[in-house]
Amino acid sequence: MVIQWWNRVEQWLVAAIAVAALAVFMYGMLARFLLPQLAPDWAGEVTIFLVIWAVMLSASALAGEHRHVRADLIVRILPRRIRIGAETFNLVVGIAFCVAMVWSGYLVVDFAILLDERSASTLRIPIVYYYACLPIAMGLVAIRYTLRLIELARTRGESELGDGGGHMID
Repeated sequence: MVIQWWNRVEQWLVAAIAVAALAVFMYGMLARFLLPQLAPDWAGEVTIFLVIWAVMLSASALAGEHRHVRADLIVRILPRRIRIGAETFNLVVGIAFCVAMVWSGYLVVDFAILLDERSASTLRIPIVYYYACLPIAMGLVAIRYTLRLIELARTRGESELGDGGGHMID
């Protein structure tokens, strides 16, 4: 129940951010051509910030729905026990990578706060808002991977991997 709510919130949030990015971009483009004196210098920058946030947050949703990029072509033909081991290994490495990204992202965010780094446009947006997407998104993906690892251990791969001739995560 909580996972379904989480999925829905993430999907709506990513969609809202993407629509906002498109709206800001369109406004900037139309203003540049129709009313150059009203063309904002910040439209491109805000669009980039929003697109980066949408992309990074979508990683969690993709991991939660088993739709993230993975190389499992060879693993699919292996025996079930090896597929479970490979999936376990994959999740542990994924969690370790995400935790490393959360930590390094935290260091970058902390440094940006220390420097009070700001964007070049008239908005002077604190760059920390841009950098913060890395530790937040990777933290969410780490939680998703951890939940999948727990589910894999709890079911011994029954729900995740199917029967012996099936494929890994759908």
